Amino acid sequence: MTIGLIRQTDSTALTAHMAPDDPVYAEAEIHLGTGEVLRKWLPDPSVVACRTAPGPRQKKIGAAYPAGAGIVHVACFGEFLLWYPSGSGEAVVIRSPTYRERFTSEEVIANMMRARENNPGGFDPGYTAEDLRARANPWYGSAGVDTEGRLWILRLGEDEGAYVDVYDLESASLTGTAALHGAVSMIDILGNRLIALRRSDGLTDDEVDWYELPED
Repeated sequence: MTIGLIRQTDSTALTAHMAPDDPVYAEAEIHLGTGEVLRKWLPDPSVVACRTAPGPRQKKIGAAYPAGAGIVHVACFGEFLLWYPSGSGEAVVIRSPTYRERFTSEEVIANMMRARENNPGGFDPGYTAEDLRARANPWYGSAGVDTEGRLWILRLGEDEGAYVDVYDLESASLTGTAALHGAVSMIDILGNRLIALRRSDGLTDDEVDWYELPED
């Protein structure tokens, strides 16, 4: 069984995979044409300590992104990145200098509790207000790696503007932050071009912006 796909090449993708005999989902690279599992691994959660422990149904190790022959994992909601240069083995831990720990506002929590009371027969994830208060919000969203080996990863929930943090994977360090136009909800990298999806105002279609990335 697989959950989600992130394109890696024209014929392969990353996914969460669990065979009938597996106790948990693991990261896997699969062939899109045949469904064959080409490699499979579990990232090591013990290499980082989160400022706030994962709450109900949250994972310490989050999204994975292909980066050449390796894989980058988001850890602790974006407080750290785990860089596996060969896709497995020992992780290189990269701390995010921009990470800000944030939690759901009391107003949003009250609205969620009110919606549950008004619709008791609807979907109920079983969270208490205390659970929601303890859940740190993700700092990073979608990401991609360019032909120079740089990871471009979108910050989430910024009050003004849209920002992408840029990491040099060879030196395992943040090299800068780029500002994008509008309310960007998703990015991807094709070669040395960044694609940004801007959310619409509800009256018009979403827009796509293309950015030429600087050479190293």
